[in-house]
Amino acid sequence: MEYQEIKSWMNALEREKSDPTATCIETHGAWIVLHGAFAYKIKKPVNLGFLDFSTLEKRAFFCEEEVRLNRRLTDIYLGVIALYRERDHWFQGPVANFPDKVPTEFVVLMHRIDPQLQMDVLLEAGKVENRHILSIAQQLSAFHQSAAIAAQKPLARDLKKDFDDISTVVPMVRKLAGDVFAEGIQEMVGVAGQLLTRLEKRIEERNALGWVRDVHGDVHSGNIFLTEVPIIFDCIEFNRHFREVDVLSEIAFLCMDLERLGRKDLSDLLLQAYLDDIEAISEPLDRDLLLYYKLYRLNVRIKVKSIQAAQHASDTEKVSAYQKEMQEYFGLLSEYLIEGEERLGDQ
Repeated sequence: MEYQEIKSWMNALEREKSDPTATCIETHGAWIVLHGAFAYKIKKPVNLGFLDFSTLEKRAFFCEEEVRLNRRLTDIYLGVIALYRERDHWFQGPVANFPDKVPTEFVVLMHRIDPQLQMDVLLEAGKVENRHILSIAQQLSAFHQSAAIAAQKPLARDLKKDFDDISTVVPMVRKLAGDVFAEGIQEMVGVAGQLLTRLEKRIEERNALGWVRDVHGDVHSGNIFLTEVPIIFDCIEFNRHFREVDVLSEIAFLCMDLERLGRKDLSDLLLQAYLDDIEAISEPLDRDLLLYYKLYRLNVRIKVKSIQAAQHASDTEKVSAYQKEMQEYFGLLSEYLIEGEERLGDQ
């Protein structure tokens, strides 16, 4: 399904029931149509290497996986429906209702939540309170303690391979943010490699202790709604390798995101409240590992923003927004590199 078809379908929805707030949000892997009381998520027919939605069969499978996995944390996921098109007529519903029809596309159906309640939006407005952070920490610690222990556990060399993949977007970063930032990525890869060498034995110990679990994989402020009880949504369904991680990797992501937005106070509160419930840090080297995972999560966000900027190269407004975010990430990178050098100097 292509974007022009998305627009055609949205027009059909409009004819059924007018919604002046209807909109379409685009990510690097999906379109999310907000209309009426529902959100409809349609996976893009793309293969980005780490994500492959290139066939209708794959998109159907990963729609089901998205619902199954996200229901571990929230009840906003209602199920999977199919879209059908006959000439200019669109209709939708469960596949079982149309046994003689071939679906045009598969869609994850969710309750619609006001985007203004997204945590990143409220952070920018200065409206995130300690109580929100404490509630999120409690949810994550309970989820992590109940999550299944992963069968496949990464070694230091596997983590290094994942980290070094950032080199694939260095040309995009150079074009988007300049030579200094591109060189910063190379420095980040070097510091991360040194940390992993130091942490090799500790990573194996944590693997044996069961800290690598099937968790969310993508907990950042854009994937949390601050309703009365915070809603953590949009976990990684497309690649279990990115979801089956050390729990420190998960909490490091949200800590990094809070620090990017200038709220280290909230990051410290989140980490301490989380650790009060689950003893995920028990050795001094675990603090080094936490820093490595912050660097890794920063790495991932730089890569994602580079891909998004490349996808919208002709849209100067969007590219400018990605450049602004990139500046924030690289400001934080400088702080992490200083901390990394200090930690490596202490060994």
